[in-house]
Amino acid sequence: MLFRSQKFPRMGLTQRTGSYYPVPAAWLADYTVLFAAQDYDATNIWAVPIKPDGTVLEEPHQWTSGTAIEDYPAAALTTSDGRTHIVFAALASATAIWRIPLKTSGEASGPPERLVAGLAHIGSPSVSADGRKLAFLTHQPGSEAVRVADLGLQPAATSSIVHLAVGLDHLVLSGDGSTVALGANTTGYVMPARGGSPEQVCSHCGPPTHLTFDGKTILFEGDGASNELLLSTPGKELRPLFRANGALSWLQKAGRFSPDGRRVALTAWHAGSAARQILIVPVTPDGLVSPDQVVEVTNDEFSNQEPTWSPDGHRVYFLSNRDGFRCLWARAVDRVTALPLGAAFPVTH
Repeated sequence: MLFRSQKFPRMGLTQRTGSYYPVPAAWLADYTVLFAAQDYDATNIWAVPIKPDGTVLEEPHQWTSGTAIEDYPAAALTTSDGRTHIVFAALASATAIWRIPLKTSGEASGPPERLVAGLAHIGSPSVSADGRKLAFLTHQPGSEAVRVADLGLQPAATSSIVHLAVGLDHLVLSGDGSTVALGANTTGYVMPARGGSPEQVCSHCGPPTHLTFDGKTILFEGDGASNELLLSTPGKELRPLFRANGALSWLQKAGRFSPDGRRVALTAWHAGSAARQILIVPVTPDGLVSPDQVVEVTNDEFSNQEPTWSPDGHRVYFLSNRDGFRCLWARAVDRVTALPLGAAFPVTH
């Protein structure tokens, strides 16, 4: 299969955003295939000639070279003078960080408000517990930048604390705003939020998902070989967050500590199931958890993901497609037992 071959990684090409592989989109009369692919920061239309039997004749070559996101080639036409014309989309991508004001009941009290914009490829926002400090990633040619914004100032003052050549994929800020955890491929790092050199804390781990308030204990996802959350504590070996004895094992991701650090809300599912549930489990010294200690915030056929606690620990917010769209929902939980109170309710659509 050409579009799953090693040609593209060898040439530095990757799939366009939102696609697993470069997808053949237009076929010319001479058996040239057109497709969109990403080369470093540029997404353009590429071409590769093939034989009628599918054999690749030569390496792919670039067909367009614009600065926009060039995608979806179609309507290929060869005129009588031998020239080929195609139609494709030239897109622009703008990213920003937004916040949603909430009522004391947990529902939205107004429309989303934009916090940070005007930077390239903004992602992975994480805010301190008091809401004053925001950390996030931006992408620049050849490097990733870790940035911190002071939300107490109007407009928010943003500073870059470190530039790294590695491909960072996630960032988390501790509740006290002192520590940043970073993920790059299968390696985890930690660094002061005021700046400095990142320190490696784990290998063969996935991206960080949360820290305790003081930034000393970090949750990481597995590296792909294992779908379980990992707990990193100073002076101790990396270990699984939990394993429920005597119960069907849960695959796990996206864990977040409760405000008191005693529990973790996470996304979990069973192998072969398309449904994703929100669970709450206690943090135990050895990671052993009995089945009756696992609290199911959701138990349905929907995709429920990315849980986050309210500052008072009384609600768990999460993304869900239960209304046919991926929207923000919440459910109240008991502060002592973590058992759900009432039904889940929509926050914003």
